[in-house]
Amino acid sequence: MLVKRLITLALVAAIAFAFLALPARAEGSGGVVLDEYAVVITVEVSGSQGNGGSAGGGSGDGPTGCYSAGGAEIPCFQWGVAWRPDLECYARVKPVQPPLTDAVWGGHEDGVILECLTGTEGGWSTSWDLWVATAVLPAPPDPAVLAARAVERMQLTGIRMGTFPEQAERAPMDLGYVGWNVWMWVDNPTPASWGPITRSVSERGYTVTATGQVEKVVWDMGNGDTVTCQLGKPWISIWVHNEESPDCGYLYQRDGEYTVSATTYWVVNWSGIGQTGTITAQLTESGTLRIAEVQVVNVTTGD
Repeated sequence: MLVKRLITLALVAAIAFAFLALPARAEGSGGVVLDEYAVVITVEVSGSQGNGGSAGGGSGDGPTGCYSAGGAEIPCFQWGVAWRPDLECYARVKPVQPPLTDAVWGGHEDGVILECLTGTEGGWSTSWDLWVATAVLPAPPDPAVLAARAVERMQLTGIRMGTFPEQAERAPMDLGYVGWNVWMWVDNPTPASWGPITRSVSERGYTVTATGQVEKVVWDMGNGDTVTCQLGKPWISIWVHNEESPDCGYLYQRDGEYTVSATTYWVVNWSGIGQTGTITAQLTESGTLRIAEVQVVNVTTGD
């Protein structure tokens, strides 16, 4: 079964709050002892594959969505402790609460003392204590909202239509002919018009990364017919024998002026803050093809 470990800071927040409500036992010094918990949440997601929950960042499962102040990608969760971007550490309720006379309380008699830790897979390298009014973690931003902002930064466009014959808007005198092969292709594709294109958006230390790619282009030939293509092959002027496009072409059966449109179907996959998703978009460009009918007339001469 395919499994992916997803760590959701909002769930950790609720669990941490529940822990604070557990009965505590007093010490002679006036402090409180809380049991230490390590919480691992595993969610089965169809179509994904886990790797056993490596503690290191960049494990090949895509961006984690958690970064240090210096921009380094780090795990969102290590050994049962969640990363808190606001504190720049892995924070948990200190298992043994110091007495209220300890300077770390700062004169407060409510709230809780957190233990902040930093380090790597080899072990914690630094830790310090601090007082907070509540151990409930603030909810992370909605990753879908950040993903939508990442798509906006891509400034996606429809394709630039390449056609033979040329569109009337670019070459007013260019004509196609009934029974003569029309070619269609993506003219000068760019990351913003074809992909792949990747953008990231960060907020409060969380990051979502999105990558977009065109799935297909659907050409509406202006007469009710459609043709579904990929990039297509550009026509070149050495082909003068009514060659057929190998992957994106059409034949008109009647003369006329046709408004042709190409709709680009984008698929954007995003991941971050323990979630993944897909955003789709359709962008359309249009132009005019003029198709003439060639009539052959036999002429009898005096000879």
